[in-house]
Amino acid sequence: MSKEIFFNRIPSSKTEQQKIANDFILKVIDGNINPIDAVVQMKSISETINTFLKDESIKDAVIQECEKYGKGESPGYLGAVIQIKETGVKYDFSVCNDPVYERLVEERKIIDEQCKEREKYLKTLSKSKTEIDEDTGDIFQLFPPAKQSTTSYSITFKK
Repeated sequence: MSKEIFFNRIPSSKTEQQKIANDFILKVIDGNINPIDAVVQMKSISETINTFLKDESIKDAVIQECEKYGKGESPGYLGAVIQIKETGVKYDFSVCNDPVYERLVEERKIIDEQCKEREKYLKTLSKSKTEIDEDTGDIFQLFPPAKQSTTSYSITFKK
């Protein structure tokens, strides 16, 4: 059983990316690569790539390089096209001086807190229970919340 994952070329399309991923998956499923070795190596590669891609100096360098091309032209590499675009647009409504909006935000905070408190209470239920709604006088049956979880794994690297 091999311990190392090798890339012999960079995929140039989503189809090729999927094919390479499927090839690695098959190697693990077929027992040619140890699953623990594979996920640790892939996680390490993924975190390394993410660190590189999130670096502000890389982003700035790519934007600067793209700006060398004329408007409407987009540089590319291995079939990928790189374009400058506005992303993550956010609005700050707190500067609008809108009392209606500010009141609604405060009401939402109160309701969110009330929901959190009620959820905290509902989590304590281990069996059904009869209660009375103090606002309406209605009698109702409470049930414990449905709990879902997924078994997975985590990978942590030393600093």
